[in-house]
Amino acid sequence: MRGGLHGIDTKQGSRPKDFALPRWLVLRAAILALFALVIYSGALDPLERLLSDWRFKLAARPASQTLTVVEIDSASLHELDSWPWPRGYYATAIDNLRKAGARKIGFDVDLSGRADSAEDAKLAAAIAAGDGDVVLSTFMQPRRGADGQPALAEIQPEERLRKGIVLASINMVAESDGILRRGYYAFATGQGDRPSMAATLAGQAYARSGTYYIDFGIEESSIPRLSFADLLANKFDPELVRGRNILIGGTALELADEFAVPAYGIVPGVFLHALSYESILQGRTLVRPSLLLSLITALLVIVILDRRRDRWSWLSVLAPHCAVLAMGVGVPLLVQRIWPVSLDASPMLLAQFLCLGRTVGSELERRAREIFRQRAFNARQQALVTLAVKDSSDGIIVTDAEGRIELCNECGATMLGFKNPAAVAGSTLVELVPDFPIYPIERAPKRGNMLVPADCFAVVQGYTRGNRALEVSADWTLCDDPCIKEVQGGHIFVYTLRDVSARRRIEEAERDAKEKLIAASQAKSQFIHNMSHELRTPLNAVIGFSDMICRETAGPVSPAVYAGYVRHIREGGKNLLNVINDVLEVTWLESGNLELPREPIDLAQLIQDARSCAGSAAFDDAKIFTVDIPGGFPLLLVNHRCFTQALMHLFSNARKFTVVGGRIDVIARLGSAGEAIIEIRDDGIGVDRKHLLRLTEAFYQADQSLSRKHEGTGLGLYLITKYLALHNARLELESEVGKGFTARIVLPDAMAPGTSLESTQVHVVA
Repeated sequence: MRGGLHGIDTKQGSRPKDFALPRWLVLRAAILALFALVIYSGALDPLERLLSDWRFKLAARPASQTLTVVEIDSASLHELDSWPWPRGYYATAIDNLRKAGARKIGFDVDLSGRADSAEDAKLAAAIAAGDGDVVLSTFMQPRRGADGQPALAEIQPEERLRKGIVLASINMVAESDGILRRGYYAFATGQGDRPSMAATLAGQAYARSGTYYIDFGIEESSIPRLSFADLLANKFDPELVRGRNILIGGTALELADEFAVPAYGIVPGVFLHALSYESILQGRTLVRPSLLLSLITALLVIVILDRRRDRWSWLSVLAPHCAVLAMGVGVPLLVQRIWPVSLDASPMLLAQFLCLGRTVGSELERRAREIFRQRAFNARQQALVTLAVKDSSDGIIVTDAEGRIELCNECGATMLGFKNPAAVAGSTLVELVPDFPIYPIERAPKRGNMLVPADCFAVVQGYTRGNRALEVSADWTLCDDPCIKEVQGGHIFVYTLRDVSARRRIEEAERDAKEKLIAASQAKSQFIHNMSHELRTPLNAVIGFSDMICRETAGPVSPAVYAGYVRHIREGGKNLLNVINDVLEVTWLESGNLELPREPIDLAQLIQDARSCAGSAAFDDAKIFTVDIPGGFPLLLVNHRCFTQALMHLFSNARKFTVVGGRIDVIARLGSAGEAIIEIRDDGIGVDRKHLLRLTEAFYQADQSLSRKHEGTGLGLYLITKYLALHNARLELESEVGKGFTARIVLPDAMAPGTSLESTQVHVVA
């Protein structure tokens, strides 16, 4: 089998061919793998956190007004001059809050240590007086286990205070950067999950577990707050408490209960629990999609932006990048405002940055290649120009602004009589050839003492050197080379010498031939004109005397057979006279520079005059001739003689090819553009379509056989086109064999003001 088996190198035996992936595919796969690694490694987390903080500020929303924070602030610490406070203060606060109508009362206060028994009794009594509306906090604290290993232990309130309360965890865990972003539905204690303070106050203590992202777009300043000292003194607005949950915690700097959070910087722990509460209650516990979705979105951005562009422009690059940037920033913001979803925008921005970098890099590489190609092209062009100048059949001389020769090819040296082209370099041209037509430097435009470029300043002159007739073309240009600019601003003068001796001889021969041709044509026209007049004189005598004999003016013709001969003589003379008249008409029309007077004439009158010119014989054999001119048809601004002759030839042509009893119809109408249209239709023998385009040629006949039935010179339609051309009109022909013939005259601009008579409809049988 020719070529061997598929996939087998027949030159090396049975070794399989090497298989290699395309380089571009390997490169892109490596880039995508690196991109996925960057996303999954968390390297984009700092950027994503900045974008998330920015979205929190733009997607701000107020608090629900269902929670009031009782602050243990600096003013309260100063007014109640002791710390830790006696627990009776908390008992009084619980009583005052219940009287004001509070729902749940949560304490973000450490009550795990022992205190005064009397004070603990007051607090325990206040707690027991309720129906489980008090929530005390627990927190996890590192300790050594029984095996000596580090462990976490849950620290709970004093045992005497646990009766009739709800326990809730207040632990929060910061991210690796020290910023706290997530809250907990519940916290693992080793003995089960402990609901968080926020979930407990929000009524979802046992609804779910795990973590969530706190919506720091909730305005911390919109959370109602109340000073603990005012609460203790019962100096507060009950509306801040009635029907609301209460969270008591420290906000004083002295207590050092503060956390770093997004958007707000540093906030007290009690407000962090309040924001967690608002996130749960408003359904704003944010979730982040999986990294796989972020990777897919980033890959989609790459597919959209990383496209090959044949034509690079800032608009074609910036427009899609601006659109993607707007989507990458705006869509996550819009989604976060509507749904509790925090989309990652950093992978999309990284993908866009990579695509932009690749686009710019590709464009820089493309332009570098273009510069390299352009330099190579310029070098090639320069080599070609040098070769063309050297081998040119024209003489080329290049001088500087002072007339010193810098280049002279062999042809130029030969034309000017230099023996060695290289030897003249550096010499002044006017010294070597004093009568040479140098560039008229005094006519060149200047700016100060410097020549300036002109749009077109080439000079072509004739020059004779020995027996050579030369044509010298002089021009100049401005060279941008800094080295050359030192000489008269870099102006270069180029002289092109062309040997036109042979061309001059040819031109003189052509001029002599043309003059002879014109003289011959004039002689021919004069001969035809003179001969036509010389022939018409005896023909008039022949036709006139033969007509008298036919009418037997001087007596009967005897014998009678001579009468028939005389009629043939008369008809032959008339036909010959018509031919002579047509030839004279052609000569007159082809003489050129014809200025014909025009006048407004009624079409009906023109038709009647044309029929009269045709004579009675034009419509014999009982042919039906009709004329249809609509009412209001305008007058025609035409030359009476020429237009009548055109109609007469059309009528004669229609009569000639119409059988006995046939119809000849003349129909006039106006076209859509206001042009006058005159149609002459007959139902005669017609003509093949292949002849239509040539019928208007001089002496052309569709039937060119010697045995044709219809006589004629073939000048009729040719004359008609000439007549109509004088009126800016045209002739259109339509015909088929056996289906008649239609000649249509179209006069687009021959209309005269005024209108003709009413509708003219004539039905004539000649």
